Amino acid sequence: MYVVSTCKHYVCTWIFHSSLLVLHLNMLLANSVGDNYFNYLETK
Repeated sequence: MYVVSTCKHYVCTWIFHSSLLVLHLNMLLANSVGDNYFNYLETK
């Protein structure tokens, strides 16, 4: 029983952290793409 709950806890923690990481990467990517796009518009 204890092992199962530990595994569940580990999986939930991993899912939580990976979703946070994906969200963070998406924000970074969107920011860099947005900056490049605005710089491109300004140079035109």
